[in-house]
Order: sequence, then structure tokens, then C-alpha cells
Amino acid sequence: MTKPALTHQSIRSIEAEAWSSMFAAAPEAAKRELAMATHRSAEVYYLACKGVPAAPFNRAFAIAPQWAFNMNHVSEGLKWLDRQASCNWVVQIDEEGYGQAAQALGRNGLIESPNGWMKLVRTSEAAAIGADKQIANVDCECSVRDFGEVVVRGFGFPRTALAWFEALTRQPGWTCYLAYDEDRAIAACAMYVSGRLSWFGIDTMLEGCRGKCVQQALIGRRLRDAAAADAAFIMAETGGSTSSPDPYGSSFRNHQRTGFEAQIPICRVQPVRS
Repeated sequence: MTKPALTHQSIRSIEAEAWSSMFAAAPEAAKRELAMATHRSAEVYYLACKGVPAAPFNRAFAIAPQWAFNMNHVSEGLKWLDRQASCNWVVQIDEEGYGQAAQALGRNGLIESPNGWMKLVRTSEAAAIGADKQIANVDCECSVRDFGEVVVRGFGFPRTALAWFEALTRQPGWTCYLAYDEDRAIAACAMYVSGRLSWFGIDTMLEGCRGKCVQQALIGRRLRDAAAADAAFIMAETGGSTSSPDPYGSSFRNHQRTGFEAQIPICRVQPVRS
């Protein structure tokens, strides 16, 4: 079967689809308690989750280049974030498109942050990483509870989010994973597959458990499963800071070691905050 062409639009689309499905998985009670909302147009996707104030859950992203040419769309989208999202909301835009958008964003009081992201991509071929018996699919009620617990504790989310990430394990398109140290769950991650594209995310580890090559093992397990699901391309994302001597950190290096290549540098743009 011929592989689809990998375009920036394809990368934006699989990311937006994965996050949309993730938010849709939350039970209604959790959506109310966490003040979750989404909004989508043809040019941009918006997320809001006041109960989880981290920037990835409160942002505009998957932005098409033409978005910045319509000042009304930009202004209305930023107003939506002001109303719906945590005060830490950001706009995530491709570096190559930032120049076009800078004027529109600046008029609305936004500035570029030194903290950004990098989108990484690889094919599902030649995932030559050995099996690790300490990595397991989340496939029973006990592991569902462990997954929710590791995600909430690893990211420092409120306990209200526990039901959300337990529900994600049952959401169509998703496969969730745990890494164990003997009988103790110490790390978690997930994979979303749609057609021949896949998105890796929700990588987290409990405090004090780093330095055991666990993330590489979790990436390797997902690569094998993505190939088995006939996904041609896999996308992941890491954060970073231009002010750091190691701009993208250990997660970026772990993805590089497993064959991912840096594809799209992402600017993080945010309101001027005191």
C-alpha cells in the first residue's frame, strides 16, 4: 500500500484529532468539574481546561497559515480562550508561520515566549527495539486504575482528572500503556491511531523513577504496535526552552534515539503577563 504524503497539514490534523478525542473521552461530570471546553474552525483548534492549568490543555494549536490573515478570526479566538481557558493559555504556531501571524497577535497583546515545542515524526518501519516485558497494555480494570493514578500523579493533575484518564483507556482509537518496576506501575503513555497516522503522547513517569530507560521502552512498544496497526507515520511532540543549554531535554533525545526526526519547530505565543 502506498504511503500517504506527509504534510504539515497532516501533522496538524492528527494532533487535533487526537486531542479532540482525548477531551471527548472525559465523563460529563469530569468535564464540568474541570471546566473543559473545545472549539474548532477550519483554521485552528482551541482547548480549554481550567481545572488543569497546564499550557497544552489551554491553547490554540493546529493553526493553518491563513488564520492570521483574518483579524476577526484571530480576535474572536483569543476572546474565546480568555473566557474559557486557564489564565495560562497560549497560542502554539509553526515557526515558519509566525512571521505572518506576529502582527495580528501583537495587536491583541501577545508576545513570543522563550518556551516552545518541537514536533517529531518518523515512519513505522524498522522499529528495531527489543520487546520489554515490563511494558504492558492497559487492558483490565486494575491496570485502568493504575493508568489513571500514574497520569494524575506524574503530571500533578487534580484528583478530579482521574476519571477522565481512566475513561481514555476505553476510548476508540486509543491504546494506553504502563511501565512496571516489579509489580509497581511507574510510568504511563498512550497512542492514538487514525487511518495510517498515529500520535504518541501522555508520556509521564512517577517522581524518582527516571534514569531507567523507561521512556525509550515505551516508545519502542508503541512503534511496534503502530506498525501492526498499519500506521505509516507517527507524530510526537516535546517541549523546550531557548534559554536552556539543553533546549529540548531528555524526552527529545529519547525520541531521536528511537528514530524520530525533528520536523516542525513551534513558537509559543502568550499574553503579556505581570
